[in-house]
Amino acid sequence: MIKPYYGQVIRTDSSGQYRDASDHNALLAKFSLDAATRAKVMTFNLHRSTADDPGHEWVKRQPKCVRLIADWRPSVACLQELDTSMHDELMGKLAEATGSPWWSLRNPNVAVAWMSDRWKLLASRTLNMDNADEPDRRLAMVLCGPSGHQASRRSGSALRICRICSLGGADVRRDKCQQAGRAAPSLFRDASLIQVVR
Repeated sequence: MIKPYYGQVIRTDSSGQYRDASDHNALLAKFSLDAATRAKVMTFNLHRSTADDPGHEWVKRQPKCVRLIADWRPSVACLQELDTSMHDELMGKLAEATGSPWWSLRNPNVAVAWMSDRWKLLASRTLNMDNADEPDRRLAMVLCGPSGHQASRRSGSALRICRICSLGGADVRRDKCQQAGRAAPSLFRDASLIQVVR
């Protein structure tokens, strides 16, 4: 299990620097994967824009969400509640704001996004899990290894990231990941899971 050496709650409600960007706060953590590789990872529920939620339109919140991610500069972002148009716009704006290209894996309203000049995709999988009478759960899982400058450090580690939509407690998440044929990752926050692979 990896443990962050730094963590920060970033307020996005009615009182923070990124006021009304979302009704969910973002979380940022810094990890040391091994002696040569570090990662900054953010988890952020962007709050999908819907007609029955007036005043919370994406067009008003998008610049704040982009600025939040660009200001804190995670190299990996685990995202929730973003539809296709939000996703496509966000990826383009993040590239402009950070000066780095971003890649992502979506399924369909959860995503794992990463700076492709920092991380290279080694493997990915999406999975929809039957949840009986409740809505199905969606996973987006990626395995990323260092690229660019980080790869030149000859790191032997890779980062496995799993973004899950609306599951219950941590034990349920671990069970679902095991059912998906994956080792149970360590819990990062809410529905974002991270594990170092050596």
